[in-house]
Amino acid sequence: MTDHVENLIDRRRTIIIGTITAAHFLLTAAMLFLVGAASMSRFDGGGPSELAMLLLRGAFQVLTLPLVTPLLMLKIPDTGLWGWALFLANSALWGWAGWRLIRLSRIRRGARRPAG
Repeated sequence: MTDHVENLIDRRRTIIIGTITAAHFLLTAAMLFLVGAASMSRFDGGGPSELAMLLLRGAFQVLTLPLVTPLLMLKIPDTGLWGWALFLANSALWGWAGWRLIRLSRIRRGARRPAG
């Protein structure tokens, strides 16, 4: 019976981490393309306002922490498809952190419940 419960917990953890990782990766990729499109439209005139551009860049920098943003600041050259692997690893870290936060909140909720 214990093995069955552990398998369910492992499966739930994998699903949670995978879902958060996939959502974060897709959102980061979308933000990357939005930042690129917004910066290109500035050359054509009539692009987005400065505030919109600042918000896009700020959101992108937050989403790319902790792995990608420091490497972008160091101006490491683009590595082609391996660059996407870095984005995926960054998203996996966010997925793991999200799972840990969910687990911590469940543990704290369980600790606050009165016994009996």
